[in-house]
Amino acid sequence: MNSVASHFAVPWLPWLLLGLPLVVAAQLLISWRRRKQLAKFAQPLPLATLIPPKPRWRWLKTFAVSTGTTLLLIAIAGPRWGHDATPEVVPGRDIVLVLDMSRSMLATDAPPTRFDRARNALTDLVQALRRRGGHRLALVVLGSDAQIVVPLTHDYAHVIGKIAALDVEVPPARLRPKMDATSGTRLGAALKLATQAHDTTMAGFQDVIVLSDGDDPLGDAEWQAGLREIAALGIPVHTIGIGDPHDFSPVPGRPGAETRLREHPLREIARQTGGHYLTAYRDAPPVVDFFKQRIEPKSGTTAVSVTPPQPRSQHMWFYLAALVLLATIWIVGYAE
Repeated sequence: MNSVASHFAVPWLPWLLLGLPLVVAAQLLISWRRRKQLAKFAQPLPLATLIPPKPRWRWLKTFAVSTGTTLLLIAIAGPRWGHDATPEVVPGRDIVLVLDMSRSMLATDAPPTRFDRARNALTDLVQALRRRGGHRLALVVLGSDAQIVVPLTHDYAHVIGKIAALDVEVPPARLRPKMDATSGTRLGAALKLATQAHDTTMAGFQDVIVLSDGDDPLGDAEWQAGLREIAALGIPVHTIGIGDPHDFSPVPGRPGAETRLREHPLREIARQTGGHYLTAYRDAPPVVDFFKQRIEPKSGTTAVSVTPPQPRSQHMWFYLAALVLLATIWIVGYAE
């Protein structure tokens, strides 16, 4: 099984080929049953006159159908082997995305909700980075605790899928309510995890982008401990404030609880780390434009622990062979 997985992009698909013998056996059984039924109405000698003669190139058509189908399944499975001699490596930076998933992010002062605004902005950013490549991304979420959802990766589709799957109502394991814990917005814990998510070999080519309302009901300035840790490493933290900083909004699911954008911790985190603070307020966070103007112009590099060259895809050869065989079926049918 491991050998199959290492040579195919979709390792389970080639196992469907095991069903081909069953198909052939079924065809033989059907043919045998037809001949047996015809034998009931004719003696062995005139039986041959009741059965139409076999087409001249029937064996070739059968071979083309079975082999062509096999090659087509293999092509769809994505066969791969060998390596590119000089794989293309685009220099970039390591970017840790931090998304606030606290309950206050469900407030509707930034419609439809603060969380939807933030999540859509991150999706747009990853889509934009996908077109260029080079940058590695990691994803950290926070609420009453913090958790790394995606370690550093070049797999932008994976990051987009993880962002789309996030749900404040069903948060990742470490963010779920605990018996002995009070809910809050643990920015400090998220900043500590952001430092851990970074690759130490990429020092000087790192950034953190935080999308949050900064509203921590505990009010214990927990964010300062994480700020000191990440500031000591010289990693710029760019923060984006989402929500109305003046008027309070109710917190869905928390009767009597109100929330508003708390800008002070977000401003301080950006200022003390050499980052930038952006105000989204009620509008869509301008993450893509900010990245292109402030982060993209910075120098980039490639990680020392860069992923080794991946096996070269060979699926086109199988598609071509399947096409030739299927064309043979059409040619033989036309000749008959």
